[in-house]
Amino acid sequence: MVKWGWCLFILIVEILLSTSANDLYDAQTGLGFILLLGLAFSATGSFRNELETGAFELLLVTPLRERQIIFGRLRGLWQQFFPAIAISGAGSIYLASGWAASDTAQKAWLALAGTLSAFCVLPVVGLYFSALRLNFFVAWVLACFAGLEPALLATVLGIALPGVVIVQFLVGLTAGCLLEARLHNRESLAPSS
Repeated sequence: MVKWGWCLFILIVEILLSTSANDLYDAQTGLGFILLLGLAFSATGSFRNELETGAFELLLVTPLRERQIIFGRLRGLWQQFFPAIAISGAGSIYLASGWAASDTAQKAWLALAGTLSAFCVLPVVGLYFSALRLNFFVAWVLACFAGLEPALLATVLGIALPGVVIVQFLVGLTAGCLLEARLHNRESLAPSS
């Protein structure tokens, strides 16, 4: 239901803004950002219910390895948001291809690249903060900050996109390694304070 709700939201916004190309250009980055906030929200809440009910302990004693649990959850999050990201990305590609000689085309391509980079990294960061047993809102804000910080700094400091993507993937890799170690050591099963 959530998957198709996001798709409907993106389609409606894209259709409503399609009457003016300038509005649509301006909205592409915002749409990607809203989708990424929703992705971080889902990722941060991902392990929460299992941790509260004790079902996570059962999951960890199954013959699944920690990586399999993490990648299974990541695959589910990516599948949930992929259709909406694809629609938003198709809008960016359409806009970029129609104005190949202009500055706005470059903005559309950069917005798409930034969204795709964060789409790969943000769920890993969100899952890490989900396993920390923090207050949900605090965990969500921290996940958004950690996952989107490189893009925000690049905007403020004027750093080129390849540098941002590298830093973002390093943050995701670090979060993934810390999450795997946390699950392996069963640290996520400690009672919340």
